[in-house]
Parts: sequence; C-alpha cells; structure tokens
Amino acid sequence: MFYLQALLLGTLACVLFLPHIPRIPLIMLSTLWVLGVSAIYYRYGPAGQLGFYSNDQEFHDFLVDRLQSGGRPPDFQEFLNRRYPFIGPAFLLTLGGFSHAIALKFIAFLCFLVNVTTLRNYFCRQQMTIRPLYLWLASGPVVFFFSLLALRETMMLACVTYVFVGRNPSIRLLSIVVLSLLRPHMGVAIILGLIAMCLVRRIPRQWYYVAVLSVLVGSIVGGAIMFDVGSALLRNPPVGLDQIFGKTQTFQVFANFTGLQFLGADLVAIERSLIDLWLPRLVFPETIVVPVLFSIALFVPRASIDTFKFTVLASIGFYLGITTKSDFNSFRQNLPFISVMAIVVIHTLLEDRRAGSLGDRDTDQLVTQSP
Repeated sequence: MFYLQALLLGTLACVLFLPHIPRIPLIMLSTLWVLGVSAIYYRYGPAGQLGFYSNDQEFHDFLVDRLQSGGRPPDFQEFLNRRYPFIGPAFLLTLGGFSHAIALKFIAFLCFLVNVTTLRNYFCRQQMTIRPLYLWLASGPVVFFFSLLALRETMMLACVTYVFVGRNPSIRLLSIVVLSLLRPHMGVAIILGLIAMCLVRRIPRQWYYVAVLSVLVGSIVGGAIMFDVGSALLRNPPVGLDQIFGKTQTFQVFANFTGLQFLGADLVAIERSLIDLWLPRLVFPETIVVPVLFSIALFVPRASIDTFKFTVLASIGFYLGITTKSDFNSFRQNLPFISVMAIVVIHTLLEDRRAGSLGDRDTDQLVTQSP
C-alpha cells in the first residue's frame, strides 16, 4: 500500500507542477522521489523509516497523531512547537487515507519543487540560461535528499528563497510568517537583515570592504543582543557578549561560513579518513562548496548584486548571532539559506554583469516591499 501511495502522490506532484517545471525534468524528479521513498521504506520498514537520518521525522509523525486527537495548545510556545505549517497539510492528506510518513514526505517534496520553481522563475526574469551548475549549487542533491524525508527544512528553504527572490509581496509576507512559525529566530533574523540593509545602502561605494566586515560583525552582535532580549523576556539568565565571542562560539561562526561544522563533532566523526570526511562534502555543494564560495564572493565587489549580497549576509549574521550558543551546530541549521547564498555566488563569480544588474533591481524591490 505504501508503494501505491507513493506512486499516486508522485503523479499528483507532476500534475501540480507541470505548468511551472519542464515536463522531462519534472517526471525525472518525481520518479526519483517515488523510488527514493520506496527504497527507504523497503530497507527500514514502516516504523524504521522515520528513524532514518534524523529522529525529527518521528517527532513529526507524533505531531500528526496529536493533531488527529484534537485539543488546542495550552500556550504560545506549545503552538510553535507543533509546527502547524508543515504538519497541517500532511494531516489533511492523512484524512484521505494516506499514511503519516508518506504524507509528510510528500509535503517535503512539494516544498522542494516550490523552491525549484522559485529559482527557475528568478533565473528566467534575469534572462539567464539555467545551467545544470546553477541548479546543482542552488538546489542540489542534499535538498532533494531531504525531500525524501519528513523534515521541515525543505519548507523553510522554500520560504527563505521566496522572501529574497519571489515577486509577489503577499506571498513573500506569508513566507516570513510560515518561517517564523517553523523557526522563529530565523524569521526574526531575516526581518532584521532587511531593516539593516536600508542602512548599508547609504555606505559609500569605496568603503565596500569596511561595509562587509561591519555588516558581518554588526549583525552577529545584533543577533547576540536579540538573544539576550529573548532570554530576558523568558526570564532566563542573559548570555552576555563575552560568551558570544568565546573560542567555541567564534569557531561556530567560522564553521558556518566554511562548512566545517563537522570538525566540532564527536571523536567518532573526526577519526574517519580524510576521504570519508571531505569527498561527500565536495559532491554535495550545500555542505562546503556553497558556504566557501559565498564567503569568497563577499570580498568580490559587484555593484549589480551587492545589495542582495549584503541583505543575505546581514540575515545570516543575525541568525548566527542568535544561535551561536546552541549546542547543535550542523549545516542543517543553515540549509534554508543555501539557495540565496548560491544566487550570490552565481551572480558574483559565475554570471555576467548584465544579468547581475537585473538581479539588483529585484533586490531593490525586496528591500522596499518586505516587512
């Protein structure tokens, strides 16, 4: 029954996105998705599949059960913990007889396709040829792998991408709301990044490198202050900036801009061979390639894309400033920013100036119309 449900939902995805994605790539992606979720189910079984890669899938399955049993959340924190934007659509599918697991995975796959559609529309608006390299960087294999799982990162990625490069202001606002419900501090970081961008635009062009460092350090400090404000509101002890810029926290910030988070993992991880550590991360650009190229692109001035670049940098900086005290430091927490980081790389290092200048007009619209 699971295989039949996967096939039906894969077909439904083709029908829904046929007007937005070319037929052959869409059929290939849907077929790979059906084969992928089926292979995971075959290997791990109906219960074990939810423990594959991340136990967050088990939590999402639990939340669907909770939604079926009814009852309102007792407080706002519990409301956020239930992740309704991701769980709700899957719950509606379960009313039609689909299993919890395949319903959640299908929502993740739809989010992946939404992200691909948003990127495709953006490249077309810039009159850019959509090259395989661009898609590999902006919506690569790890993102597709996550679409095989019942994880919310695909929805957060789709929301972040649309906030930055989508055209419809109403959908952009909705994306910020959804993102804030799924990961509140990321929504706050993006709003702060958009506000900060209005200030950076006034910095003289000859101060470009000063602006890069100012935005980076200033946004991280700003995020740390916001963390303290949130702690005070929750009546938790403040962290303090002295702890934000300690050795561990500085490494976390550095790791997120270079994709080296795995060096902070346990001894089992770092005792593997160099090939085991590096080769997969070079094949999957979301882990090291995109963060490193993004970091390089920060120090390559391109007037046509710098507004967009600074907005992305400020948002990531605020986000890292807020999360730097977290014990969890993995590329997964930054995955929602991967597509917009890749767009910066494409415009700064790979694409011609004419296309980049068009991209800047879209960014100007983003800064003026977003909340």
